[in-house]
Amino acid sequence: MINMLKRKSSMPPWTDGLFLKWDECPAVSIRQSGLSVFRSCSYKYKITSERRERDNSIPAFIGTIIHFGVDDKYINPQDWLRRASQTEYWFEIMENHKAEQPEGLDIRALAYAFARDDVLKGISIAKIIDTFHQFTNAIGLEFRHSELRIDINYPGYVPYTGTIDLVFAFKGKILLVDTKTSGISNPFRGKGAPSKQSWSKEQLGFMPQLRHYHWMVHRAGLIDPKDVSGYGIFTPSNMCPRLREPNKGSMKGEALFFSEQGFVTEHLNASYERALKSWIARIKRGDFYPEFPSVFGKVECANCFVRDACFGSRITQDAPAHLVAAAKGMDK
Repeated sequence: MINMLKRKSSMPPWTDGLFLKWDECPAVSIRQSGLSVFRSCSYKYKITSERRERDNSIPAFIGTIIHFGVDDKYINPQDWLRRASQTEYWFEIMENHKAEQPEGLDIRALAYAFARDDVLKGISIAKIIDTFHQFTNAIGLEFRHSELRIDINYPGYVPYTGTIDLVFAFKGKILLVDTKTSGISNPFRGKGAPSKQSWSKEQLGFMPQLRHYHWMVHRAGLIDPKDVSGYGIFTPSNMCPRLREPNKGSMKGEALFFSEQGFVTEHLNASYERALKSWIARIKRGDFYPEFPSVFGKVECANCFVRDACFGSRITQDAPAHLVAAAKGMDK
């Protein structure tokens, strides 16, 4: 079912409108995370791509470390829980991710908290990952890949790169799974209990991130798209215990959400590729401007880590032409 990727120097017909030359894109690669930023705010995408800036927040760093722990558990399961119950295990991982560390973070204290179960009120990060591993085995998911790196690369063009967290086989089909650590960082930074996460089957079926990975494994020649039966989301925060009656001690929610099996169709894959072409066309045109994205009606700009680049000065020549023109008009 898994084939070795064979690279070709010539561009096949399907690539038309999907690739950018190096002088047409501010990024060094086209990634799902970058496209997500672009859909939210194209100007933020431009700034972060040009400056190679990353989100070095505590939630993002904790997510990175948990992802590494999940990967290690599936690749090296032997004696993993004993090793991961030690502070030094997590400290070494954090030390190896210095570039992602938030400024001033005490990683020794964080590593100590990861190995203990008092921060999450009855379960440690190590036990969450180990229990999830047992769960996937128990329901018949056959592990195939962890942190599966995908590259689609043609000389002279910006490559597509991506990493799928987990790939399982189930009843002869492939399941693509992403780990979402939203909410798990709250108690590690004094923000209360882990928050429950919820995904419907329909939401997962349309999820751009997993649909993008599905498109990549297809176009890279790694997996026949018809062999992918669905998507999944692993939510570590849902495995934390409830703290109030009547369900005190039980899990907050499902650990693994699934899309509807068979919902992932060729029609939806084709529609995603059409949407992808439209985003690539905008990037090629240099169509970047502040878009004031919001969550639940609240503008995110106030918490954006690159907001000063957008609003630190009244106007800059890096701003879109129509904004520059408007500013010059106001100055008259």
